[in-house]
Amino acid sequence: MGIQSISSRSGSPTRRALGSTLLLASLGLISCGERVVGWPADTGLEDSGEPENLPPEVVWTSPADGETLVSSGTSVFVNFSEGMDPLSLNTMSFTIQDGTEQVEGSVFALGSSASFSPDVALRSDTLYQGMISAGATDASGLAMESDYTWTFTTDVDPFDEPPRVTVNDPFDGEEGVSLDVVLTAAFSEALSPASISETSFLLSDGASSVPGAVSYNPLTLVASFSPDSELLSETTYTALVTTEVIDLEGNPMVASHSWSFETDEEGEEPSIWVPVELGSLENFVAVSGAGLTNSNSGGVTTLTGDVGLSPTATCLGDGSPCTATNPIIIGTLYANDAKGVADQAKVDLTAAYVDAMARPPGTTVNDISEMVLAPGVYSSASTMSVATGGTVTLDAGGDPNAVWIFQVGSSLTINNNAAVLLINGAKSSNVFWAVFSSSTIGSNVSFHGTVFAGASNSVGTGSSVVGRLLCTTGQITLLANTITLPPL
Repeated sequence: MGIQSISSRSGSPTRRALGSTLLLASLGLISCGERVVGWPADTGLEDSGEPENLPPEVVWTSPADGETLVSSGTSVFVNFSEGMDPLSLNTMSFTIQDGTEQVEGSVFALGSSASFSPDVALRSDTLYQGMISAGATDASGLAMESDYTWTFTTDVDPFDEPPRVTVNDPFDGEEGVSLDVVLTAAFSEALSPASISETSFLLSDGASSVPGAVSYNPLTLVASFSPDSELLSETTYTALVTTEVIDLEGNPMVASHSWSFETDEEGEEPSIWVPVELGSLENFVAVSGAGLTNSNSGGVTTLTGDVGLSPTATCLGDGSPCTATNPIIIGTLYANDAKGVADQAKVDLTAAYVDAMARPPGTTVNDISEMVLAPGVYSSASTMSVATGGTVTLDAGGDPNAVWIFQVGSSLTINNNAAVLLINGAKSSNVFWAVFSSSTIGSNVSFHGTVFAGASNSVGTGSSVVGRLLCTTGQITLLANTITLPPL
């Protein structure tokens, strides 16, 4: 989602936004050269000597004027040159319309910011016009000089596009694949679950088909093929996803998708010491499919690292559009950006989840409270949790390459006052939590590791995370937290 900067009126001194628009560099929030995609580019204090009582004006909009490929599920944000009278910003003075038809929705205003949330998703591939009317006034009652209008165009309907495989594991041409591998294929959109079956997801070793069980996770959009028995060693296999696969609208894949791999030597075990491949996620502390919501009550939330929001770019701090201090983001906010950085992060999130869940299942655990766990894979077909006040200790035994992968079949819950403790050289960067649905971290928790969640991530008041909060379809909810990228 882009940002539009509006120059000052001709003949008047330069205006810069106050309120939610702060001078990030002077606060030490970002270093020289860093930028925030989704926040105003022109920030700072008003020029000295500026006449008082100038009418308010629009400083930026999101989506920006002329922006295309805007998500149909977006909200519309506006920032003004000064604090506004919230009663003057309503569905009469802040409107979105498609031609002559006005979009129904609700307006929320606080300080110098305002947002418009449509009651239903916008139409795809459609030109919309936003308008702030001259009826909008500042806190002193001074009205805008004139109406302000801008336009943006929504993206094409994803349901008009056929489904396709975006990531498969093992990858095409991979060698040394484990004999007890579980094959996975991630898709570009939600599928009809009935179309994922033993006849549409196949595996063969030349002329012979391999029997196995096929399943589909609608949260992560990932299909899995589990062979009924171990594969043959040093054998080339070919996986195939056929055009029987259809999306929720009944659109089939345009062409079948296939890939091949070679199994390992008999008796060779795959190394569990290989961390999950993150791709562009290395620099992201948070990635979400349905936006981010933060509350600074009880403290200030700080995210040290990049944040990616796609396809929903909504970022809210205490109910209003995010500012430089709610939450503090020491990095770059990619809010459905036009260059597709947030989109790529979502693709890499799916690939990382597939990688973590494709590792051979390890020790079966559910409640891991008070356990001391050596490096390895730990699996639960349902939930995994740490009890209130409990501690799970990850002991590297002095090995700096030690890796932990937690495979959670349902939800992950770290209850209040619990802790994930690292000892004897264990690193947060080598701890991974792959969660089918949602992760919930309670209040006053000390947590380590990268979370790949199919639905949402939520963190209670005062908790700290050294790792990453990543979710596919839901939102991230924060409450006065510290989220920091793990040191390498």
